[in-house]
Amino acid sequence: MPANRLTMTICRWRGPMRLSSRKSSSTLKGAAQTGGAFFMATGAVSRMTIACGNAAWSSVAKPVKSKRELCMTSDTDPFAHHPELQGKIVDPEVSFFRTFKPSDFDERMQAMGVPAHWRMTDDEREASRRKTLDGHLNDDLWVFAYGSLMWDPGFRFVEVLKAEVSGYSRSFCLKDELGGRGSREAPGLMAALDDGPGCTGLAFRITKDQVDEETEILWRREMATGVYVPTIIGAETAEGTVKCVAFIANHQAKRIRRDLTREEQVRYIATGTGVLGTSLEYIENLAEHLTALGIDDQEVFSLLAAAKGFDKSA
Repeated sequence: MPANRLTMTICRWRGPMRLSSRKSSSTLKGAAQTGGAFFMATGAVSRMTIACGNAAWSSVAKPVKSKRELCMTSDTDPFAHHPELQGKIVDPEVSFFRTFKPSDFDERMQAMGVPAHWRMTDDEREASRRKTLDGHLNDDLWVFAYGSLMWDPGFRFVEVLKAEVSGYSRSFCLKDELGGRGSREAPGLMAALDDGPGCTGLAFRITKDQVDEETEILWRREMATGVYVPTIIGAETAEGTVKCVAFIANHQAKRIRRDLTREEQVRYIATGTGVLGTSLEYIENLAEHLTALGIDDQEVFSLLAAAKGFDKSA
């Protein structure tokens, strides 16, 4: 098989596999959160790094009892431009985001005392998707990633490029009190895309025949609670300018807190914890991926250093 052609089949079941794997018997109890939504899962997991041609995927596979084949094919290696990302991006086929539905957590939110309108309705979310993508459903679509989408996009893609957008910056203004990486007692903090001089992240390309299906998955994740405004913007890459859908901070959303002091930001990152893990782990993961790409975001590294040095006993 040519080195620049990627074809992989991932089978989710226990037992012998033709693909090499590094298995862990640890128990996963976690969640994933962006845009104010999260999911939770428990069970034994297998951590796999799967290589084929020039590509490699790193994933956490959720075991299932029946054999279920999950396939993703591409005419080119999606990591051809950035081999340093091999093994650092979760395979979309085994991402829990592929089946995530905000409505699945209505009961949990009710038990936490969260108002019933904590999320957008399915109709509201679909209307947002249709409006944003009007005129873009019949062409390949790029998605700009600046936070957790960089390492766990959840949607199928065939190409990834380092990308820079102007007029926006990565901002730690998304306050988390819904239980993902923070709580009401100890809020967490994550990044949103807000006004600023510029932001460097990743652009993922979805093929036109998969745009409709994959953006439904993307919208369930990013537009669960309405903390973002989906917008088509231009992004500069080594291959030229591409138009991307990006999720911009919604200044009308209560969880977007542009008024946080530096002390509050550091404290939330240092102490926020939830079913997903800690806010500190979130920024550590972000810093790791920025470093791999040679992206110098001083705000990220400065906040990380301050959070690591935070005195929790004070």
